[in-house]
Amino acid sequence: MKHLFFLAAFLLAACSPALQAQDLKSEMITLAKAWQEATNRGDVAALQTAYADEVVIVNAKDNSTTTLTKAQLHEGDMQQFSEMDDQTTILLETAEAMPDGRVKVTGTVSGVRTTKKSGEKTNYVFRFENLIVRENGQWKVCQFKNWVP
Repeated sequence: MKHLFFLAAFLLAACSPALQAQDLKSEMITLAKAWQEATNRGDVAALQTAYADEVVIVNAKDNSTTTLTKAQLHEGDMQQFSEMDDQTTILLETAEAMPDGRVKVTGTVSGVRTTKKSGEKTNYVFRFENLIVRENGQWKVCQFKNWVP
């Protein structure tokens, strides 16, 4: 009987990280879906709730960084959505817990951007590797790294 108890405890301990990883990926998929829907609606207010107070933008070519405030990101989003409509699809591939409590997510963004003034449509695809942090119980993007494959 003692052996069954230890076997059950071992199996629970072994499965726990896998279950936690599944839960984490599920949470990140939910965040990505909310981001996708807000982008497709042109909903700047909804996007604002997904940004950390400061977000690091990583240049994928040389890994140089720029830090933007939530207000700066808001201004950029307002301008973008006033000039164009996006129909975006986000495919989240991985969600990895980092030792510092953040989550590294990777995936692909694709879609069609329509310039409002001319009606011109442009297809786009890019890869991302972003960092997500929990602030006040909510997941927020704290770092963007995007590149065209």
